[in-house]
Amino acid sequence: MITKELISASLSTLKSRDGNPISFNPFLVGKNKHGEYEISKDKIVFLISLITILWKKTSEGETLNKEEQSILTSLLEKYYVDVNNNAATIPRLDRFMEFIEKFKEDALDNAEIQADLRFFNIDSFMEVLKTFTTGVYKDVLNSDATETIFDNKPIYLDLVGIKKDPILPRIVALLITELTFDKIRISPTSRKVIMIDEAWSMVLPLKLESQHSIQDNS
Repeated sequence: MITKELISASLSTLKSRDGNPISFNPFLVGKNKHGEYEISKDKIVFLISLITILWKKTSEGETLNKEEQSILTSLLEKYYVDVNNNAATIPRLDRFMEFIEKFKEDALDNAEIQADLRFFNIDSFMEVLKTFTTGVYKDVLNSDATETIFDNKPIYLDLVGIKKDPILPRIVALLITELTFDKIRISPTSRKVIMIDEAWSMVLPLKLESQHSIQDNS
């Protein structure tokens, strides 16, 4: 989810209009009546799409295979169970990776898990995602904010500053797509308007990532 500011962006760091860095938390989901974080099928599809962009060379046609998708789905479900068992924890990408690291350690003594992980390069996964947990993009996807911009009218996103970044456009395009779907899910009967100025300048470098997300959610 996106913090409650109007968004602008510099080349490598997203900033609000007052110049302070802002970040997203795509792992933040709604809670059920028992106060537990509840991960839906739609959110799992979204998070797997996001992880695919972070991990794989999607611009070169690389993607997850069925085994990797299945294992990631299971890991995400297990992670939210773990989060709900620790009431003070807010789900977040870097904390998900900490969960994966512990899962890897526990798997050393579990032959069944080891057999499943034959289809999943967990070392590659952890190494590549360091860029987004401890590396140059560590502040982009690990917000602790629990507020969202759903109530803002209008929602304004200025993306001109990230057009030349090799990674951020695909990530932000997917986050905006998911934000749009969230708005529709929350109030499906209310009228909504999306206005995109000079969309071609962002769409061309992105190729098909956001289209894949739309197809997965349709």
